[in-house]
Amino acid sequence: MDILSSEFVNQDAETRESPRNISSDNIEVLLQGASILSGGGGGNYDTALERYRSISPSPVNVKDLSEFCDDDTLATVFGLGPVENQVDDQLSIASKSVRLFEERYSEVDGFVLGEVGPDLIVEAALAANELGAAVVDADVAGMRAVPSIQNEIIEATSISRTPLVATNGEDTLSIESGSGREIEARLRDLSTHDLWYVTGYANPPSDYSAAVQGWFDECVKFDRANISRLGEGRVYSTETTQSQGHSVGRIRVQGSRNFEIFLLNENIIAFRDGEAISQAPDTICILDERGIGISNGNLPETGERVEIYELTYNFWQNAKCLNLESLGVQLQDGQIEFESGLTFEVSQYTK
Repeated sequence: MDILSSEFVNQDAETRESPRNISSDNIEVLLQGASILSGGGGGNYDTALERYRSISPSPVNVKDLSEFCDDDTLATVFGLGPVENQVDDQLSIASKSVRLFEERYSEVDGFVLGEVGPDLIVEAALAANELGAAVVDADVAGMRAVPSIQNEIIEATSISRTPLVATNGEDTLSIESGSGREIEARLRDLSTHDLWYVTGYANPPSDYSAAVQGWFDECVKFDRANISRLGEGRVYSTETTQSQGHSVGRIRVQGSRNFEIFLLNENIIAFRDGEAISQAPDTICILDERGIGISNGNLPETGERVEIYELTYNFWQNAKCLNLESLGVQLQDGQIEFESGLTFEVSQYTK
């Protein structure tokens, strides 16, 4: 079955044309779409949905940038650390990060997604519900999840990331200045073993015009993406390890063609029968039989049937912040070498 067919994205039209809010009526649809757009990162669909339902917040409005006042403050809240570093109380840690930021710097009127993914939508909705704020129909990563802060599509814009407040629920760090790479290095040192939540990127709405807008409709309609079905098969093997605060590994899928997808938190390069067919910044998503995007924090079981897709967006065409070079990944002579020195042999490699 071609899961991302027009029949799939247009099914249940009443739900998919729901009011522009995040609520119990549309949360499943939004999280399903986000699980696909995230490309293996951004949190797990089932876990995010369970957390949302356990709290059952009031509906939260999703607003365009034009609906905010000029002097409003928009910010982000997001988790940082290997995808395996999930904890039961992570939503309370996210809320604490927001409260600390407001105590030290500024009240927040709206939450921009740090990246598109199930966890990010739930975290933004719960933070907005707690503060009586709104969620902004924009994200700083670029309609996907990204491995590191310096890979965000806003890297080359004037959007300020600092000041930032980060906490793991017990310890707290404030960062007043720094480039994306410098901030990433400081936070990765902290989050190697713990999940930390960060609140920051506080800017007026006018500055956020450089962010990518429209994640809400894209989660339910996929009408901006160029979608290619790469293939299908059953999971043959999975392998991951922790390296420099990231999950690094490979997923092998066997069908009429053989696939290898390499990951650095998110899926970053895909091979079919040894030939590279897709790589970042294009989004590589692996879908289970429900049509849910598989999170690399909860890899599929051996033998599970999956489909593999590529999503491309025009706004990524000239961006240099998310490619193999910026990720510190080299492909040479049939080997994938990560910045940490980890190396994988590509099966049946062909140039």
